[in-house]
Amino acid sequence: MKRRLERSRRRSLGDGRVLAMLMSAFVAGSGLAYHGMSSPEAQKKQDADVVKMVRVLVPATTVPSGTKGSDIPLIDIEVPETMVSATTIRSMHPYFDAKTNVALPAKYPMNMRQFTLQTSESNPVLSKIPEGMRAITLRVDVASAVEGWAGSGSSVDVLLIEDETTSVIAEDVKILSAERSVTPVEDEVREVPQTVTILVRQDQALAIVTAVPRGRIAFALRPKEDRGNWQDKVFT
Repeated sequence: MKRRLERSRRRSLGDGRVLAMLMSAFVAGSGLAYHGMSSPEAQKKQDADVVKMVRVLVPATTVPSGTKGSDIPLIDIEVPETMVSATTIRSMHPYFDAKTNVALPAKYPMNMRQFTLQTSESNPVLSKIPEGMRAITLRVDVASAVEGWAGSGSSVDVLLIEDETTSVIAEDVKILSAERSVTPVEDEVREVPQTVTILVRQDQALAIVTAVPRGRIAFALRPKEDRGNWQDKVFT
């Protein structure tokens, strides 16, 4: 009987030691886990996992290539910072007169390289061509250029002189430049240009280009306040 009680006592002590060891291990593991969660390295990892957002202007809808910057519908949204670079457009003010050289996707940051800037300094004629109009260049001489008085800023009628017929093929046409100069004719001393660039409608451009091979082109200078039409447009 005494031996049986001794064996039972030893078994209970052994079970207690095992239980104590298991509890110590659990407590130690929990402490390590807690320590690991609150360590600076773990905090840095958590911060890195958070995506930083920034606000930028983006097109509200898909924008076709060739669209003027001022015509793009814009909205202000938040995007991940990884989508923004040094060439991302933050303000559209410098690009109001620029045009897109590619199609722009909706709600995606715009890039400077997606626009073509046209300034008056680089092309003074281009900035004077309204939408729907065209500019064409003609060769002229002393007679056809009215001794040089038909220069930049002047308004003229374009005539076609053939063997036995003279026709008015375009009326009230503005000269944009003469011999690549956009300076208006004002002084008394001037050189007669060899070429002039005129601003015309599309139908006028077709008429003039068709007429050039058929005869000689001449200008009839008209006063700025005169917007009337010719009574007879053909003389034979």
